[in-house]
Amino acid sequence: MIKLLKIILLILLSTLLVQLSAAPNGNGYVCYASKIRAQIERYVEEQFSQMHREYQLEWISPISDVRLAKTPDRISVSHKGDRPLCGNRVLKVTFYRQATPLRSIYVSLKIHVFQAVWVTKFSLKKDEIITPVKLKLEQRDISVLRGTPLEKTPGDEELYATRRIAANRVLLKRAVRKGYLVHKGGLVDVEYRKGALRVKMQTRAMQNGGKDEFIWVKNPETRRRMRVKVVAPDLAVLP
Repeated sequence: MIKLLKIILLILLSTLLVQLSAAPNGNGYVCYASKIRAQIERYVEEQFSQMHREYQLEWISPISDVRLAKTPDRISVSHKGDRPLCGNRVLKVTFYRQATPLRSIYVSLKIHVFQAVWVTKFSLKKDEIITPVKLKLEQRDISVLRGTPLEKTPGDEELYATRRIAANRVLLKRAVRKGYLVHKGGLVDVEYRKGALRVKMQTRAMQNGGKDEFIWVKNPETRRRMRVKVVAPDLAVLP
């Protein structure tokens, strides 16, 4: 009788232990962190598949297992805006069942993007002309840049430094300008165009301006100021 009671007690105890070990999962579904991570990696890989750029992921926020009331049939990853994935980003992971969202989580990560960029061989002075011999092409992590790197090839058109640029720095778009077609203090012909009508007046430039840039000019006779668009050397049009 005592042996029978011991056997029954052992059976009850083992059943209780099984129930306790199964309790964390309950009757729901647990999506493991490894699966979520793989889904994010696949999403980022798809985003870069057409860009032909190397990248590296740095996980900022930890990814934990996600408990759901029902088993999802689809996991979606997305990000806000049209800006390319680069630098610190937050991705949204949504779990769906029959097109109905069950739950969403947010994952922070940093995406290091490596791209061939123009780098200065030595320091450049403000307004110094930029030529290919003063630059070198290197593979750099553009996610750490505070600006957009210059994409065009220096030498295709005259480019000048808008400020002093130290040596071994990535050349950014905002750090260069086109050659001036209009110079401050110089005379500028301004045209008003409407259909076949052409009216031209002579003005004086109040600032320097490159092609397709907008500058202020002043009519010497009326002292009236006008904002015009530079189209050619010493020639601008009223927008």
